[in-house]
Amino acid sequence: MNNSEAYKLIGERAAEMAKDSKIQDEMMKQIRAGKTKEQVEQWLYMYAIGTLCGISK
Repeated sequence: MNNSEAYKLIGERAAEMAKDSKIQDEMMKQIRAGKTKEQVEQWLYMYAIGTLCGISK
């Protein structure tokens, strides 16, 4: 897998996860706590990577 394929896979996984109401609730919680949109997006992408690696569920 090359970088382009990996980024596409991560993006697809993040988009899929963002549809989950529990993930949406966590993202809103982070925004209410003062995190920026960029910080919340970074969290989502890191979480997506973790699920693809089997680290997070």
